[in-house]
Amino acid sequence: MIYRIGKGNMVKIWEDPWLPRGITRRVSTSRGHIVLTLVSDLIDQESATWDEVLVRGILPAADAEIVLKIPIFEESDDFIAWHYDSKGSFSVKSAYKVHLYSSLRNERAECSGVELDTRCAVCRKYFENGNHLFFSCPEVKNRWRALELEEARLQLCACPSAMEVGRVITQLQKDKAIPIVAFLWCWWNERNKANKGEVFCSVDEFQFKVRHFAQVWSAAFFKEHSTGVHHVSSWQRPPEDFIKINIDGAFHANSGRGGWGWIARDGEGDIIFAASGAIVRASEALQTEAEALIRGILTAKFYNVP
Repeated sequence: MIYRIGKGNMVKIWEDPWLPRGITRRVSTSRGHIVLTLVSDLIDQESATWDEVLVRGILPAADAEIVLKIPIFEESDDFIAWHYDSKGSFSVKSAYKVHLYSSLRNERAECSGVELDTRCAVCRKYFENGNHLFFSCPEVKNRWRALELEEARLQLCACPSAMEVGRVITQLQKDKAIPIVAFLWCWWNERNKANKGEVFCSVDEFQFKVRHFAQVWSAAFFKEHSTGVHHVSSWQRPPEDFIKINIDGAFHANSGRGGWGWIARDGEGDIIFAASGAIVRASEALQTEAEALIRGILTAKFYNVP
């Protein structure tokens, strides 16, 4: 897990995971006698940028370089997100690792005499670990069977570890793996609802969600084969009464500098508004493109563009 920075007033500099690197994602030094507490203390409120002198003054050089590349979105609140793995993505295997760690932590806490409710958040009867949550809980069994995935459930339930579950899934054909991945993803969300005291979906509603995600993901994986005829793509006008925003970003890896730009045009192709800017420190090309997209959306929202 990692905190994404908005205003910075909800994230603690020295305690919370907010640096996009390593395992702990925390700063690599102790607080010492420094009085600054929140990430917002490191942000110049007038320019909504990092106070570089301050950041470099209180953090180790390696940490400071990472912090200065983190984009700030002053219009948004800080929020917790899944952190990508060593390959740059968050996968079902990553979720299993997170849940396995959580289960082991709960077991250790319980053995140490710490009062902690380790019951399944869904059925509230049995000890919650990865195997119970995804394959053995009475509620989840009903849903596997309703989706005619009982054979897959039994196969995965027999796996001795979360790593083995991930290995088995990745070896399946995509048309068989995608519904299973969609199931696990949707059930994890339902578990989180139950853990917060919210009502989770009925079996029928859950089936609809899983099939919807499976259909969307399958469409992304199984694109039609190219006919071999290459068509020159060109800009297409949006429908009447719509505005189309095109964005782009640039990144120079050696200097770490980048730039962003976007342009909005109407159904006649006329330019409504446009903007561009520089990013003094960027981590990758995707960040510059995301910056352009976010700024374009915020401007459209400001002018009440439909």
